[in-house]
Amino acid sequence: MNWRCLLTILFVCMILFSVPVVTKAADIKVTNSKGETFILKEMQIEYGNGITLTEGIYVEKAGGELRLSWQNIRTVQFSEPNCAKITMADGKEHKFTLLRKLSQFSGDTDLGSFSIPFENVKTLEVIRP
Repeated sequence: MNWRCLLTILFVCMILFSVPVVTKAADIKVTNSKGETFILKEMQIEYGNGITLTEGIYVEKAGGELRLSWQNIRTVQFSEPNCAKITMADGKEHKFTLLRKLSQFSGDTDLGSFSIPFENVKTLEVIRP
C-alpha cells in the first residue's frame, strides 16, 4: 500500500469518526425586576412563536438576524422594550434589538424547575466554569 492511499484512508477515518462540537445550554444568573437573583441551570429561552433556544439569544443588528452564543456573552441587560445591551465575553458592549418576541426564561434551580416571564427579567449573567 502506498503512502497516498494510506493518507486517504486516514483522512476518511478522521472525518467519519470526528465528533461535532455542540454548544450546550448555559447556567445563567438572573436578576428580576425586584432585584432578586437566582441561578437557572441549563437555561432555555422560550419565544412566543414556539421556538425554544438553549445555546444563546436571537437579536437583530444592521437589518440581519444574529444568534449570539452564551459562550460569547458576559451579560444581557434589558432596558427599553425590545432592546438589550449585551456585554460580550471580550468586554465590548453592543445594543441590539430583540428580533423575536421573548416569552419566558426557564431552567432548573436548587429548588426545582423554574420559569419567569421575560418582562420580569432585568439582567442575565453567564456563569463561567
